[in-house]
Amino acid sequence: MSLQNRIRRAVHWLYYQSGVSAYRAKRQGFTRVIKFHGVDGHDYPSEILEAQLRYLSKHFTIVPLAAIIKQLREQNRSSSNDIALTFDDGLRNHYTNVYPILKRLNIPAIFYVCPGLIENRQWLWNQEVRERLQALLPERRAGVCRELRAPAHDVEQVVAWMKKLPLQSRKSAEDAIRAATAEFNPDARQLERYAIMSWKELCSIDPSIVMIGSHTVTHPILTTLSADDLSYEIGESRKWLEEKLKRPVEHFCYPNGVFDAAVLASVRKSYSSAVSSVMGKVGGGDDLHRLKRINTARQLPLLAWRLHRLGTDAL
Repeated sequence: MSLQNRIRRAVHWLYYQSGVSAYRAKRQGFTRVIKFHGVDGHDYPSEILEAQLRYLSKHFTIVPLAAIIKQLREQNRSSSNDIALTFDDGLRNHYTNVYPILKRLNIPAIFYVCPGLIENRQWLWNQEVRERLQALLPERRAGVCRELRAPAHDVEQVVAWMKKLPLQSRKSAEDAIRAATAEFNPDARQLERYAIMSWKELCSIDPSIVMIGSHTVTHPILTTLSADDLSYEIGESRKWLEEKLKRPVEHFCYPNGVFDAAVLASVRKSYSSAVSSVMGKVGGGDDLHRLKRINTARQLPLLAWRLHRLGTDAL
């Protein structure tokens, strides 16, 4: 770890321990939406999540995202120091690790899920590609990347390249990677990290604790889609979820936080709100379909810092 990072971490810890982070965040009086992804029990232990939720409950008011949307729509403002919790991707560890804590502490949240992945018991495509490529020996991986005509052999660069491909080209690349890694067999830790919730699990969640939102049908990068595919991924996701859950699904989350004018227009037709990956607070006058969020952090002092710095780690 560099000296600069050590200094930054020390300052984060000092501000957290002294209460300065909480004091500054509460004094700002901002509404915040926090973005979580996987809580796999290893890299992100459940005990750490629980400690973070207890900290948030102590210093702020955790409310359903729908309550914030309602205030913004009706009064063009939100209550001071309200926080909403969002969990992206519909991972099974949200059901096994997150939901029990939310229920025990009576804390509301929203899970954004992809019904097509649930139906087919599939991982998010980028997570599957990443794990399959990393399972290959370097020489074999380089060969697969050459066959794909990828611009690089580094796994993360390949995933980034695939995100920009048109949908059918990306699916062809996925198929080629699966064919080259036919012996890939995920271990228990990978399953804990990347497996998707089942319909039975999703439907058993108490709606008074966890609201369900749409994250498209299959988690594509929406800006790469044709008009028909875009309409399907956005509109069909809501229909599918409402049919299964027997309740309205009014809120949306952009995969990878990526959208353009066409995506935004399509989302507006189907949903009351949408969250992005842009960092920042929520306030009066905000576009309800481009709501900002703050990334969580494994380290509680860093999360506390981000709350008063509105997402940045910088000093």
